[in-house]
Amino acid sequence: LDDAQLGPVMKLEGNLLVEAGAGSGKTKVLVNRVYHMLLCGILAENILMITFTNKAASEMKERLIERLEGTKVQINSGTFHSIGIEVLREYIDYLGRDNNFRVMEESESKKLIGRIIKELGYDDVLKAKEIQEILGLSMNKLSRVSEIVQGKINLEEVKDKIQEVGKEYMSWKRDINVLDYDDILDAFNDNLEKYPDN
Repeated sequence: LDDAQLGPVMKLEGNLLVEAGAGSGKTKVLVNRVYHMLLCGILAENILMITFTNKAASEMKERLIERLEGTKVQINSGTFHSIGIEVLREYIDYLGRDNNFRVMEESESKKLIGRIIKELGYDDVLKAKEIQEILGLSMNKLSRVSEIVQGKINLEEVKDKIQEVGKEYMSWKRDINVLDYDDILDAFNDNLEKYPDN
């Protein structure tokens, strides 16, 4: 490990975000950090390794197993979505939702948005894929639809319609007890902020 990598590895207190380009050794840093934490007596059950892709999550887990040289240790790890789903299955009722929810694929989400657009009579001015992207950006950036479409002349004119579609979309998802991928992250974040002991 070089000096830049050693700093995060040795840090034991608090959370840590490691940002770096591809091939820079992020996974190596995270695996060695977890290894160091275990050597310092931190219990595996108090460690969570979380990343964006299934491939990266698998790689982290495999490298840690190699680093531990056969020692049996169960570390919680996965993607933001997989960990989010796992937590929400147990605790989403705290947010007033049923934990029997189903995860809606992007294609199903687009189809539902298209159906809502058609039912509201907006199919001459709104396209499902574009509205799906706007609603996702709005949720992920914690911004209003009006802020997302600001400066986009063709969309600013129909922002009220987009917001109406968004409200209907949220209502439909709640009624049929589904979450899309943006909902998973949003509800996971809400749960962590409101109930940090869960």
